[in-house]
Amino acid sequence: MIKHIPTRSIMFSSIILILILAGCNLPQATQPSPKSQISTQASSLLTASAISISRTPPAVLQTPQPSQVGTSTPVLSPTTPVASATQNPTATNTNTTQPTATGTKPPTTFTPSKQPSPTPPAEDPKQTLGNPTWKETFTSGKSFYQFKDDNTEVKVENDALVLTSFKASGWHGWSLTHTIKPLNFYVEGTFKTKTCSGNDAYGLVFRAPSDQEGYFASLTCDGRFKVHQWDGSKTIEIIPLTFSAAIKPGSNQVNRFGVKAAGSTLTLFANGYKLKEFNDSRYPNEGYIGAFIAAVKTSGFIVELDEIAYWKLP
Repeated sequence: MIKHIPTRSIMFSSIILILILAGCNLPQATQPSPKSQISTQASSLLTASAISISRTPPAVLQTPQPSQVGTSTPVLSPTTPVASATQNPTATNTNTTQPTATGTKPPTTFTPSKQPSPTPPAEDPKQTLGNPTWKETFTSGKSFYQFKDDNTEVKVENDALVLTSFKASGWHGWSLTHTIKPLNFYVEGTFKTKTCSGNDAYGLVFRAPSDQEGYFASLTCDGRFKVHQWDGSKTIEIIPLTFSAAIKPGSNQVNRFGVKAAGSTLTLFANGYKLKEFNDSRYPNEGYIGAFIAAVKTSGFIVELDEIAYWKLP
């Protein structure tokens, strides 16, 4: 006998069955694999940090040497100069004291010590004869004749007797004292040369009977001396040109030049040193003294006589 089941019960049971079957076909939540999770996280990090990836390979890190570990020595780049083993001794860290590295502070200025004046030679007549009998320093210029012609000019200027020889011809131009006429004497003049060369000459005239003749004692620009006589018409050589270390040669030099006349014995001196002693009796009597100039190499040669004096001898 068939039992009758109510229609509502059948429908309710059917709905329950359908729901159970439908639940078996729902999609289930899947767990992401570890590999997928790592890739996703890396992608997220790169995107969040906005890092641009360069094509340049990363720098190779240098492993520090044992001696560098734990020190504060800075690492030198390849372009930093390094002291080599051949560095100069002054750049090394040694205890050797250099001459300039003393503890004494050098003076700010150098003051040279005063050098002693050269000792005059014992034979210098100026040092042994005392005060001169007569002396001219050319503050007034009244003792000498002054003139100018085609060959020579003699004038007093700036406390000196200035002699100029215009032509390099060997012409002797001279000036004598007005009244001084000693017999036995020592006479000395202080001469200063201007531009000169070779045997441009200057010096003393002595025992001149007149303005036409007398003895001429010469110094030259190149450091020589000589003596000759002019008799009014010709030259007679007595002492030829001779070099001496006592004479200061060249332009702008100062020489003291002296002549000692004692009878027929005549002696030459330069800067206190004896140059030559000789005998000559051509002019045995008293005569005028003076100065002369003769340009041989230099036209316009000038010499200044700053001072002249004589000492009377017994």
